[in-house]
Amino acid sequence: GRLGEFAGRRAEYADHLAEILEGLVGAGPDDLGRTGDGVKVAVLDTGIDYFHANLGGSGNPDDFENDNHTIIEPGSFPTAKVAGGTDFVGDDYDSSSPDPAKSTPKPDPDPVDCNGHGSHVAGTAAGFGVLSDGSRYTGPYDGTTYTNTFRIGPGVAPEATLYAYRVFGCAGSASEAVIVSAVPASSRGFRSGSSSKPHARPGPRS
Repeated sequence: GRLGEFAGRRAEYADHLAEILEGLVGAGPDDLGRTGDGVKVAVLDTGIDYFHANLGGSGNPDDFENDNHTIIEPGSFPTAKVAGGTDFVGDDYDSSSPDPAKSTPKPDPDPVDCNGHGSHVAGTAAGFGVLSDGSRYTGPYDGTTYTNTFRIGPGVAPEATLYAYRVFGCAGSASEAVIVSAVPASSRGFRSGSSSKPHARPGPRS
C-alpha cells in the first residue's frame, strides 16, 4: 500500500522535508539563525506519538500503551509541543481494503501515532532531540549542541509547535478524499499567521 511505499522511502522523504523547512524558517547549513520558535508545523500523516521524549512527552512506553487511542484522556493531549490535531480515520482504516469495516474512516479526536511514520516526520521537522540516556534534550540549540551525545538528534526547527492530523490507519493506504478533507482543518490553526524568532540553530555535526 501507499504507506508501505512511504516507509520504504523514509530517509529520502525526511531529507526533502528538512530542505523545505530550512527554507521556511531560514535555517540552512550555513545559517545559525533560527530554531523555529513561533513557527507552526502541521503533519498530515499517521499521527504523532506525543508521548515520545523527542516530541515533548514523558518517554515512558507505558504511557503510550495505557492510552485509549480513541478518546482524549485528561492531561494527555494536546501538549505544549503537539498543540492540536485530530484523527480523521481511526486505527483500522485502510482505503485499499475490500472490507468496508476497514475502508470506511472512523474519525476520533486522538491523533496519536500507531505506525511511526508520522512521528518520524514530526521529529525530522521539529523534534527536541533525545540524549544517549533517553532523556529529552532541553537545549541550547547553538554551536555547542552537538558536543552532546544523542540517541536522536534535534529536528530542523526544534522549537516549532506541531499539529497532528491523522489520515492513515496503523497500516495500509489513505484515499485522496480523506487527505484533501484534512487540508482545511490543518490550515485553520495558521490563519492568524506564524513567525519565527531569531535563535541559534544547531551547528554542523563534527
